[in-house]
Amino acid sequence: MSSLPSDHVLSVSTIQELPSAQRHKLHVQGNPVDKFVEWAHSGDAKNDDIDLIYITDLNWMKEPGYPSHEFLLVSIMGPQLKQPTALRIERDTESWATVFRPYSRSVCKDTVTLAESYGWGSLLKTQPRQSQSLASVTFQSNNIPLLKLVILLDVISQSPGFYNVWTVNCWWFAETIWRNIVELAKENEMKFLLVEEEELARFWGSVTDGADVKNWDARKFGLVQEQLHAVCLMRAFGDNVAKSKVDHWSKEVDDIFTLRAYNATPRNGATLSTPQSKTQRSAVSSPRTSTTTMPSTPAKEQLTTAPQLQGGSATRLSPTSTLTRASIDSGPS
Repeated sequence: MSSLPSDHVLSVSTIQELPSAQRHKLHVQGNPVDKFVEWAHSGDAKNDDIDLIYITDLNWMKEPGYPSHEFLLVSIMGPQLKQPTALRIERDTESWATVFRPYSRSVCKDTVTLAESYGWGSLLKTQPRQSQSLASVTFQSNNIPLLKLVILLDVISQSPGFYNVWTVNCWWFAETIWRNIVELAKENEMKFLLVEEEELARFWGSVTDGADVKNWDARKFGLVQEQLHAVCLMRAFGDNVAKSKVDHWSKEVDDIFTLRAYNATPRNGATLSTPQSKTQRSAVSSPRTSTTTMPSTPAKEQLTTAPQLQGGSATRLSPTSTLTRASIDSGPS
């Protein structure tokens, strides 16, 4: 049975125009994830029918630099929105000490930036270099609620809860969110576009007996990004200790998100030892729906390149990088 949006909610163009967002002082600059999550879970946001807002697109972006920075653009729509709008979600830090002390920790800055207007133009800067889209996925049905992303952001910002330029960096942050969100959609309801890394896909195919780049999908892309990070860590550090730590944190996020996103309650605060299968995770119930048909994101929003942003970065490791081995002092043993 469908539910209608609340009568009192006015039609707005952006998230920050919602009465609840103004009450919670969300702004167009980078909002800390905990502030965004607090707003999204508030009674005020519920009154603004946040549960009717759904994700239409994910874009995985790279900002060139030394090192480069990666982030996600999330397009959203809902009956209270006059047109699609967007969020920029990313991980950053104030200290680059972990570049020189690869087993140390620094404070992570996980943020959600709200678009000022239609689309995501306000989320991208024009100088000094252009940002690039690595890949994008369009969800062709409105069955991925924004609230699922809110849960995932809450989980990933706390586990492991710190930043390291080699391990739990912006690349890991983007990859973990991408991987979990695309698991919520049915394969035949996703339109995947591989942009910058088509050459990688072709090479991958050539060494795996010719898998066509056209056969890649959003899930395969996420898994390849995860494995690339793991291989680079093993080559850079000379063993699998750092990789094991990252694997542990990734699984921890996946398991807790599975518990919370599918309304399963852990016993005595325990985490799930075995995640649900992909089939189970894809069988997601649709959010509360409106009787109004929402427009899909316009074709012009299929981003291929975009202006570069300034700010912090995280590194994609070179397989030839070398570091002095030491005992990792972060995360579970």
